[in-house]
Amino acid sequence: MQPDQFWTSQDGQVLTVQAAKNDKPLQLTLAFWPRDSSEWEFWQKHHAEFKFTERSTLARIGIEMLTPNPPRIDGNRLILDAEAFIYDTTVPHADYWAKLFRPGTPVGRLYFAPAEAKLTTDEIWQAIRSNTLKLPNTLSIDRDGRVFLTPHNVRYTLKPDLDRETISRLANGLAGRNLLDKVQIRHAATPLTIDPHTGVLTSCSMYLK
Repeated sequence: MQPDQFWTSQDGQVLTVQAAKNDKPLQLTLAFWPRDSSEWEFWQKHHAEFKFTERSTLARIGIEMLTPNPPRIDGNRLILDAEAFIYDTTVPHADYWAKLFRPGTPVGRLYFAPAEAKLTTDEIWQAIRSNTLKLPNTLSIDRDGRVFLTPHNVRYTLKPDLDRETISRLANGLAGRNLLDKVQIRHAATPLTIDPHTGVLTSCSMYLK
């Protein structure tokens, strides 16, 4: 493990769940286990700098997760406290969302993004030219570091008649592309304008409202 390189963990799992009351966020304890001893040594030195990224499968069904504090060491694992809530009550079976979180449910990953690993504009350009860094066909970057995005003309919602079993499969990441194609509805989308030096942070670009 190199402290000057970008790193992501394996999927963490729900360890404990504290029932939500009066529409308050669901209190979760998440657990992460290292791949090997070298990764564990890396964790011991840098875990306070780790950030959490939620699985897109949860964001796709309208769930958001917040982690107010960094993970902490607990025996041979890392523990992270999280708050989960539903931000889109139009999702099918929105009243069922809290029951999707059970011990063992995969929730997302930890990542480490040191400033030393950030590429300069020239390094990005050279990586693209050497095919080390690949961009979608609809996205390009010029020598001055300007990124050109082709507007995405559609957005997706879930079919309103989905059953709870299908929602559970989506939440647990058991749904492949074939199932997603069957349960999503395409809608025309209005292009989003992002001003210079600003941005949009989303857990799942497939479900960006």
